[in-house]
Amino acid sequence: MQPLAEITTDTAILRKQSRRVDRRHNIEPVISKMRHLMQQHFGDMEPVGLSAIQVGVDLQIMTLASEGDHGPPLFILNPSLTKTRGTQMGDEMCLSVPGRQVRIRRPYQVTVAGMNDLRRPVRYRFKGFQARVCCHELDHLKGVLITDHETGEQ
Repeated sequence: MQPLAEITTDTAILRKQSRRVDRRHNIEPVISKMRHLMQQHFGDMEPVGLSAIQVGVDLQIMTLASEGDHGPPLFILNPSLTKTRGTQMGDEMCLSVPGRQVRIRRPYQVTVAGMNDLRRPVRYRFKGFQARVCCHELDHLKGVLITDHETGEQ
């Protein structure tokens, strides 16, 4: 596994399709790095979600801030969107695409299945802003950036 970087803006890395996490992957350094970055400020931006590809690791790992910022961030490995409901429009920014803000239509409610950082099965239902963040991070795992929504590539 390559060394962990800070948040990357390198589109060659960000465009990679993330690989599924399996037993042979040592994910602890990635989880630790992401947990640390979720507590940082980047200029006037606070992270509300991150994907492993944003720290240069092409594994299907994402994290979201706990609702209301109470408690530790949630980690989801090999996340799979199992259900969506409704729609919402909103502006999104991204630590990997600094200085850009894009208006994007997302589901209002999502259900996501995967594993937590202890590799136990989990299922979460997110609404509103958290659903938006979840979809944003799922996009990262597929190599999709917010600018793709802006140009109509998605």
